[in-house]
Amino acid sequence: MSFNPRRRRRFVIGGRKSKKNIFSYLPSLITVGLVLGLIWIIFKSAQFLFSTTQTENISAEIDILGGKAEAHLMEIDKWNPVVQGQKFFGGDSVRTNANGRLLFTFFDVNYFYLDKNSELFFEELSEKSSGKKTIKLTLKKGRIWVKSSESTFSEETKSQLSVKTDQLNVLVRSGIFDLNLNNAQQELRLIKGHADISVLKPNSDEIIDVVSLELGQKLVLNEKTLELLKKKEDVRDLLDNEFIESDWHLRNLEKFAPQEVQKIRRKIEINTAKPALSFQTEKTEDLLENNIVGEGEIPAPQILTPAQNTHVTAEQDLIKIEGTAPSEAFQISVNGYYLSKFQAGDAKWSYFGATKFNTLVPGENKYIIQAISRDGKKSKPVTLTIFYDGTAVTQTTTTQTISDIHSFTKPQITSPAFFVTTPTDTYQTSSSILTLKGTVDAKTNRVEVNGFVLQKFKPGMTNFSYIANADYGNLKEGLNVFKIKAFGPDNKSAITEIRVVYSPIEL
Repeated sequence: MSFNPRRRRRFVIGGRKSKKNIFSYLPSLITVGLVLGLIWIIFKSAQFLFSTTQTENISAEIDILGGKAEAHLMEIDKWNPVVQGQKFFGGDSVRTNANGRLLFTFFDVNYFYLDKNSELFFEELSEKSSGKKTIKLTLKKGRIWVKSSESTFSEETKSQLSVKTDQLNVLVRSGIFDLNLNNAQQELRLIKGHADISVLKPNSDEIIDVVSLELGQKLVLNEKTLELLKKKEDVRDLLDNEFIESDWHLRNLEKFAPQEVQKIRRKIEINTAKPALSFQTEKTEDLLENNIVGEGEIPAPQILTPAQNTHVTAEQDLIKIEGTAPSEAFQISVNGYYLSKFQAGDAKWSYFGATKFNTLVPGENKYIIQAISRDGKKSKPVTLTIFYDGTAVTQTTTTQTISDIHSFTKPQITSPAFFVTTPTDTYQTSSSILTLKGTVDAKTNRVEVNGFVLQKFKPGMTNFSYIANADYGNLKEGLNVFKIKAFGPDNKSAITEIRVVYSPIEL
């Protein structure tokens, strides 16, 4: 077969044409590459702008309210004095001296106060592009009072605020709480809102238990509490009135709720005010002469009427006893019953002896009157003796049966003391704080008030107490029904109700 040069030439020429076509596409390829590159740049820019993983560090600004404080900033390896308006970021620390008191502001509407002799570490202060805000603080010693806003820490954005110690991790979205590292125990008081507290093993992230607190409750963590948690027992308690009236709490709260603080301060003034004595001056010296105050006691109440050893005629079935109260009196008791109409700060008190209620009986009647202070101190008792000339009221009695002996009796209310004639009788009060006291069967193992287990009550005790406070939701304006339920052996239980009408006085 002979070689055909034309065919080879045609092949070569065709090859040249192919190379020419590739180069002719280069401008188009460059254009496509530029377009793809531009698209990639736009995509990465959009990802940067809208990605939920982008985080911005935010700061807390300091306001020095008193004393001195030092800061240990993340980039500086030593403590230096803080200055007014200084900003703190994640990784920074601050500590106060014996007179120091600081206010920090973050996200404009959230605040916390740091008390004297306290040290705080800012673990994280951040905000994601998705809107999620995170505040993580570690209280190493001292005390912190926190107010967080619902508008900042919303559930929708999964924002959160937490304050951690070596044994507690407090998680809250909005509310007010106080955390105090107090010697051998740690105290968390929830003034408003809701909080979940993780109880940790010391200096560890291992969770022992989680305790949920509602407003008006507190958690005191100590060795006893840890033992109760191991037994799965309730360790929550009601807020103490001493904290509510403390200068630390009121000064902090005043920035956000001045009217509420004004009411509390007014109550304190009323309770500590001296009574305006209405009886004659010459009688005052005679009364004060017998009003000897012993160590640890408060002055005794005084009796104005009737006179000692008064005889009450048979025609009467009621006698009114009146007197004056010392300024320290929080309660007045007569024969163990607390006077329901007496309010702290009242200058006078009154009590009725009545045949109807067996508080006025034929012959000799002794009335023992005592004053009790807010912290439980009692005065020396004052005794009034009255003789009644009437006849005894016939009482219907029943024979005690074997079943009665083995029965489980219902709780008895001793304070507030008022006469109940029908199940719908109510106790009227204008005080925002009401203390319920009473007795239970000696076989009682547990006492609940409206489902709340009384932590201070232990098996074998026969007395109980419960505090209702309008500021914390368990005493509301209008009718309140308190159900006191005692639990005994063999699943026995008994319940008593007390109806309280709360009518606050507007100051």
